[in-house]
Amino acid sequence: MKIALLEPNVSPQLLAKAFDALWEEMDRNYSYFELKKIDWNQLRDQFRPRALEANTARQFVDVLDEMLSNLHDGHVW
Repeated sequence: MKIALLEPNVSPQLLAKAFDALWEEMDRNYSYFELKKIDWNQLRDQFRPRALEANTARQFVDVLDEMLSNLHDGHVW
């Protein structure tokens, strides 16, 4: 018997709420944007539309992972 992994679709509204919550939390608490010369607002503008287009939770997480990788910070994952 083969086990299939099902990934239910996630609503764009839920994705927007989750993306915005992560972005805002990092905006309030991550202290190295200026030191690392990272334009956090630009990353939001670049990655938010892609995150909201995700068809599955896995795709959404992959977009977040790509956005956060721009921080070049092993403590953020």
